[in-house]
Amino acid sequence: MENKGGGSEKFLAILDDIRQIHLSKSSDYGSQTDPLANVRAGADFIGVEPWRACLVRVADKIQRLKTFCRDGKLTCDTVEDTFLDLASYSILALVLFRETSEEKETL
Repeated sequence: MENKGGGSEKFLAILDDIRQIHLSKSSDYGSQTDPLANVRAGADFIGVEPWRACLVRVADKIQRLKTFCRDGKLTCDTVEDTFLDLASYSILALVLFRETSEEKETL
């Protein structure tokens, strides 16, 4: 199978970017003992499971992309930043969902 434009390498490079962004933001938003403390605190504040709180943030990113599709521009973050954030929140939601599932299995 032909590698069109280095697709796999580009995909893996983006995953590396997401990793670096996550590590940086975790130090800003998380705590020493829990890099996802901000997500958990937000979920606790509104009374939902942490993975569900991530869905609100995913919806925000999708709304921003809808604005870009409609207007062809964004004022603050770039389209690329928004895609990276969307991917990150999706992965965070999966991590938190798995935690919730594991907790239920141990009860």
